[in-house]
Amino acid sequence: PESNFLVFEATVHTCRDGCKPAFCETGRGREEPSFGRRKREINDTIVLDSNNTSSDAEFTKNETAISLTDTKTDDESDLEFVREMIEVFESREELQQEARRAVPLEES
Repeated sequence: PESNFLVFEATVHTCRDGCKPAFCETGRGREEPSFGRRKREINDTIVLDSNNTSSDAEFTKNETAISLTDTKTDDESDLEFVREMIEVFESREELQQEARRAVPLEES
């Protein structure tokens, strides 16, 4: 690819008072219920090991969520546009090199 960045965009419709789960395929021929990000642990950095091979994929994340509804009533659901940009590194060494290049911000 021309870039190390992946961009994911979604329009998220949230519900109140107990949402029903979405069923997601696990890749093993089964479907698991998913309640979304609120009920999962949120990590700032995700490290994926692809079947214990020598090439690891590492991700760093930047997230923004923008509310599309200006006024809400108790009966309305929230609607959000979510955009997430993920930088992908081919190896841990590349990730460490990028971290060394980053200059810490000075406090004033």
